[in-house]
Amino acid sequence: MSRAAERLRPLLTKEEIYQLIDEMAENQEQEWCSDSRERCGIFQGILRSDDYQKIIQMMCTLHHQQEHKRSTGHKLAAADEAAMHAAETRMYQEFGIVLNIQPDQVHHFILDRLSRHSPKC
Repeated sequence: MSRAAERLRPLLTKEEIYQLIDEMAENQEQEWCSDSRERCGIFQGILRSDDYQKIIQMMCTLHHQQEHKRSTGHKLAAADEAAMHAAETRMYQEFGIVLNIQPDQVHHFILDRLSRHSPKC
């Protein structure tokens, strides 16, 4: 077996995706790490994992931080923006494949499904 084959994992099922989306409304944000280097390391570790709950939790935390920064006239740090974009890209691509929708439609699909559960992120 090649190294690439060893690193591959099966795609999530539709049911697993639905469950992840339904649980988003109950996700707790991560505590915000004020040290940018440490935060970058934490985010990179999460992105290397296959733990979509942690990836979603990270995305929610970054989204809320982004909203807070916007309300004060600031922007997320470039590394935080990159981590959020990487997480969204990874999740939207896989969810799109499994749900048979375009990756750019995944965000709206998630929001629609979450609207039934009083979303937090």
